[in-house]
Parts: sequence; structure tokens; C-alpha cells
Amino acid sequence: MLTMYLWSGLLAFGTVAIAITRQTIPVLIAMAVLAVIAVVLSRLPGIGQARTARPSPGAQRPPRVST
Repeated sequence: MLTMYLWSGLLAFGTVAIAITRQTIPVLIAMAVLAVIAVVLSRLPGIGQARTARPSPGAQRPPRVST
């Protein structure tokens, strides 16, 4: 999920930067650097993976007390 935002943001950044600076090669180099950073961030545990709604194994419900 996060990587989708990273790639779309990277494309938007590249498009806007090329439109503003009119220099394609430096912007493509900057996009390549940002793409490497995005891949590294997506490989880190806890950032690139989607959060699951499963409770941790130690977080069971407390026993129901009958009154």
C-alpha cells in the first residue's frame, strides 16, 4: 500500500520537476535515487508490509467471569 503512494509520488515529482526545470537528465537521476530510497524503505520490516488486524498471540481475550 505504501509503495503505491511512493511510486505515484515519485512519478508526480518527476513530471513536475521536468516541467519546471526543463532538464530531463538530472531529474531522471534524482528520480532514480528516490526510487532506490523507496525500495529500501519498502524492504524494511514494519514499513512496507501492510498492517494486519490479527491480534498478537499473547493478546487473548480475558476469561469471561460469570456473575
